[in-house]
Amino acid sequence: MPTGQPDAGTTGYNGGNNTTLATTITTIADNTWVVGFSPNFESIASSSTTNITSRDASNNWIIVGDSNAVIHPAGNYIMTENTSSTADIYWNMLSLAPFIASGAKGYKSLLGVGQG
Repeated sequence: MPTGQPDAGTTGYNGGNNTTLATTITTIADNTWVVGFSPNFESIASSSTTNITSRDASNNWIIVGDSNAVIHPAGNYIMTENTSSTADIYWNMLSLAPFIASGAKGYKSLLGVGQG
């Protein structure tokens, strides 16, 4: 992984006495990608999410998802999970900074085109 990965990370927990958990991550670099994972140990279905594109459709009580776009400008990004009834909801989030090759001056130098 490039130096500085992950860009940032955080966790969240709703205390088990609510149907919602909103977790905020503060990205450091511009144009990061945020990914998150939520194991709902009580197997209570998620009724909705905000700012999460699901990447695991195998069940509805474990969520693996991401921002589906770069976060620009850098700063706070909130992922929210809502369950159909009160549950222990946990969130694990991290942001990944874009990789920029050392000495790259554009796509041609990345591809080695025009190198003498």
